[in-house]
Amino acid sequence: MEYIICVDGGGTKTESAAYDHDGKELSRAYTGYGNMTLNKEIAVSNILDSIEKCKLVKNNEKLTKIYLGIAGIEAGENRKILKEAVEKKFKITPYIYNDAEIAMYALLKGNDGILTIAGTGSISFGISNGIKKRSGGWGHILGDEGSGYYIALRAFKNMVYEEEEGLENSVLTNEILKKLKLKDIESIKGFIYSSTKDEIASIAKVVAKAAEHGEENAIEILKDAGTEIGKITERVWKKLGKPKKVNIALKGSVITKIPCIRKSFDFYIANAISDAEIIDDDISSTKGGYYIALKNW
Repeated sequence: MEYIICVDGGGTKTESAAYDHDGKELSRAYTGYGNMTLNKEIAVSNILDSIEKCKLVKNNEKLTKIYLGIAGIEAGENRKILKEAVEKKFKITPYIYNDAEIAMYALLKGNDGILTIAGTGSISFGISNGIKKRSGGWGHILGDEGSGYYIALRAFKNMVYEEEEGLENSVLTNEILKKLKLKDIESIKGFIYSSTKDEIASIAKVVAKAAEHGEENAIEILKDAGTEIGKITERVWKKLGKPKKVNIALKGSVITKIPCIRKSFDFYIANAISDAEIIDDDISSTKGGYYIALKNW
């Protein structure tokens, strides 16, 4: 029996799954992060390890193709480095894509459309009649609008504003100080400049919880985040030539699990794109590799 292995490598984990020709999942494996911009050596090692763990061991089972959807693959020589590493270990030339592209194919079942991801970071990616376009995905320093990092940074900047203007601490500020076990706003500098992107972005959960309880600053931040995510989605739609009907898939905890953001996003898209269908099914991004493979199996 022939089978393929599809890999989704992101900033937190690498997920691999084996599929047969009918799309049946045969095995699954998880390892550490696969984003090569974080650390090339560790990411490549995690990716190779996840493939190895996913391989089937019976004599009548043959791995024929490997599909990779990897965050940060466009940077520098990352694609070349990963391709050579996979070829050396498995004697198979892999098909390599950006993680957003493979996730889009998973949610849209191999059809054209747009995928917008908003988690720790944010990116929108679309395909229409062979044309591929993207918006966002510039990372937390240059972009990531509407992401968990964006939300957290907005909250921290709001804290600084309160301190600079001599204002009373807002409820949101006090909740963040409580979460970080800090005495005052001045102390946030130590956290900001010594923490990872993921650690900073985790404060978005505090903002979301505060918004659920009606905290005005938190609600404003989340509404703005939803609008920003809508904007990067609209930019892709425009770059694709404004197709009359478009399916928009959503992925990432920020856009799929925070109601205030989703409501703001939906409102923006409804006014910006006349005929759009929103899809946010819970499906593994690895399935996107299967849908790509199915076209040439």
